[in-house]
Amino acid sequence: AKSMPQSQASASGRPTASATAAVGMASSESDTKRSSITWHGSHSPMTKRAKIKQCETEQRPNAIEALSVDTIAIIFGYLSWREVILARLCKKMRDAAVITQVSMTTEFHVDGARSFNALTRILRCLPRLEKIQFCNNRSGTRLNGLDFVDGDDPDYPTRGRDQLGVYDEDSEYEEEEDYMFRPYDSDGEFYYPRRIRRRVHRETRDISIIAGFKYLRILSLIEVELNGRYPSLFNFPYLQQLFVGGVGSLKWDLDMLSGCPHLEDFQCTDKNVKGDMSSFRALKDTLKTVRIQLRYPSDLQGDFMEFADFPLLEKLYFGDGVSKISGDVREIKDRHFPQLKDITFPNESEIHGGRGFPSIADVPEIMIALCRLKKREIDVNPEYSAWHLSKRAHDRYDFMESGTCFDPPFRVEIVEAGPRMGWRWFSDWDGGACETNWFDPEPNKEDDNYAEYLTDLEFIQKDVSVDLYKGYFEPPSEEEYGQILEDHDELD
Repeated sequence: AKSMPQSQASASGRPTASATAAVGMASSESDTKRSSITWHGSHSPMTKRAKIKQCETEQRPNAIEALSVDTIAIIFGYLSWREVILARLCKKMRDAAVITQVSMTTEFHVDGARSFNALTRILRCLPRLEKIQFCNNRSGTRLNGLDFVDGDDPDYPTRGRDQLGVYDEDSEYEEEEDYMFRPYDSDGEFYYPRRIRRRVHRETRDISIIAGFKYLRILSLIEVELNGRYPSLFNFPYLQQLFVGGVGSLKWDLDMLSGCPHLEDFQCTDKNVKGDMSSFRALKDTLKTVRIQLRYPSDLQGDFMEFADFPLLEKLYFGDGVSKISGDVREIKDRHFPQLKDITFPNESEIHGGRGFPSIADVPEIMIALCRLKKREIDVNPEYSAWHLSKRAHDRYDFMESGTCFDPPFRVEIVEAGPRMGWRWFSDWDGGACETNWFDPEPNKEDDNYAEYLTDLEFIQKDVSVDLYKGYFEPPSEEEYGQILEDHDELD
């Protein structure tokens, strides 16, 4: 209205017809310009291609295009492998996923045929996956539906073998009735025949595909049916943790661990492992944990002192099945095992000072060496409360029978009273402990912890019965033990 000349306005202040027509023409021109921006064609919405072209014309940058492939890969490193797979929306994101190191907090779990088939696709999308675990989460003892291709030098042919009662959701089965066994009930009638599942077809898969994950850092092979040698399973230059257990007829030895030069944690429960403790020296500068827990005797051998100069070793565990290893705890010096926190020996082995002592005469020197380790805050056999005289010891005798039978004190334990440490023989009966052989001198009465020492000492002395082993610092002889039982019966 301000732009209209006075001649086009009426006396009442309202615009005339000519002025109204001019305003209408101006508004129609502006609408035409606006429609050329927001509409494509006549009364039709703008297509996706036109919108993209418009954004390029107006120079509006895309957020993804503004990031480099390396930056996107860093962002993907904070996600799980599932989230990275879902985030591969364009070529740049797919390229970033290929170089992404997926966080070790998330693992790819192979527990059946479907997950193994997915692993082959993961290798193309995320070749830098760092954690893979082969383990059955279900109730079965083996991986469901997985038969692997034989390795080198197999023990037996796997093709054509028939297995019953194995459930695999990805394989075909035929269900039939088994009439071989027909138990009768009390009325002489047959029970219903039991139904079994018989495998019709089962595909073999190649487990060596995991060798493509060169950046793997954690690998678990648990309850996997393998047959023969698979060198590719032990060739990962960045592997830090390896768990092997229940792998069928896998043929392998400790020398193969040299293919994992950065290995820090090695745990094995597989009975097929062979080799010597000296093979671990190839991993001297990286190993932190070695745990070999076997139920049955194995062919592993060597001296546990091979680990004495490992600078990072914190935990060393040998199960009862590792019975052929040797060594002597009396040879351990203060410079040995600089970072060790706990060590566990097998029950019956060639180790002097393990958990079974060869003779009573050897115990004092062995216990002094163990007390020195205790002073260094190294737990020896932390999962077991005491040591014992070996069943193969020449000075061990059978328990004598009497009206009141007390076991002889053939067990040994470390005791502490305040700052003072020592050791003693004992039995499981109340009051069946011998006198304490002290490793440290008695503290002075002026010391602040002397009152604590007296309190602990009183508690220790309660286990020493007057009519049993009081005055004995080691187990009595067989004759003395028989006399103690007779005297105890007379007192009763």
